[in-house]
Amino acid sequence: MSTITINEEALISSRLATDIDSFRRRYTMKEISDTEEILIQFVAPKIICLEDYRFFLLQNSRTEILQSKYYFRPDYLSYDEYDTTNLWNLLMFINDIPTIEEFNKENVLIPSRSSIMKIAKDVVLKDPVNELVPLNEIFRAETEKLFYAPSSLPNLVKPIEQKTEFIPSNLYFYKELFIMDVISVKQRAVDLKFDPIVDSVQIKVAEQPTFIYNKHYTIIKNNGRLNRLTWDPRKILNGVGLVDVLTEEVNLEVQYSRHISE
Repeated sequence: MSTITINEEALISSRLATDIDSFRRRYTMKEISDTEEILIQFVAPKIICLEDYRFFLLQNSRTEILQSKYYFRPDYLSYDEYDTTNLWNLLMFINDIPTIEEFNKENVLIPSRSSIMKIAKDVVLKDPVNELVPLNEIFRAETEKLFYAPSSLPNLVKPIEQKTEFIPSNLYFYKELFIMDVISVKQRAVDLKFDPIVDSVQIKVAEQPTFIYNKHYTIIKNNGRLNRLTWDPRKILNGVGLVDVLTEEVNLEVQYSRHISE
C-alpha cells in the first residue's frame, strides 16, 4: 500500500460530502492595496448547517459511555463510528465540547449515520461553499435604542442626619450595689437611697438573665416613700419573684433615675 501525503489526504477528505468545511458559509472581502484590489475568501468559523439541524441531530443520537481510549481524540471515535476522521468536529459540536482537551466526558452523544447523510444531502442542495457572502453585508447598522441614558445625572446627596442621644436635663441617674444579708433575704426587699422613677428601675445579678419589672421585682411604698425594691412574689401581682435567686452573699445591682426636684 503506497503512502499518501498530508496534502493528498486533505484533498480526498475535502471531496467527501461529510466534510465539515462544506457545512460552513464562505465570506468574501476586498482588500485594496497600493496597486490593485485583492479578493479574499475565507470559511466562516461558525458551522451554519449544523446549527440549523441541531435538534434533528439530538433527536437521532444515542448516548454512549466514552471509553478512555477516545479521551482527547474525537477523531478516533469519528473513525470507528463513521469510517472517517472528518466528523470529529460534529461530535464536539453536538456534545457542547469547545476544545479537544475537554473531550473526556463520561457520556457522549453520537448522531446516527442516516441523520448525518440526510444533512449532507441537504447541504449539497444549499451549496453554502459557493454562496459567497460579502462581509460588509453581514454587519448591519445598529437599530435605534429603546432606552437612552441621560448625559449626566444630578449629584443628589441626601444629607446625613446626625442623631444625638437624648438625655433629659431634669433627671439624675443612679446605680446602687447591695450584698444580700440575712435581713434582706428575710424581708425579700432592699431600700433605695432615692425614690426612683418606677419605669426606669433595672436590676442585674451576676451570671443571671435579664429580669422583668412587675414579674420578678417591683417598687412598693415604705414609710410614706416609694423606694422599696422587693422580689417577694406575694407582693407582685401575678409575679414569680426572685426568692431562689437573691440568697445570702449574692450581689444585686440596681440602676434607676429620679427627678432633680426631689
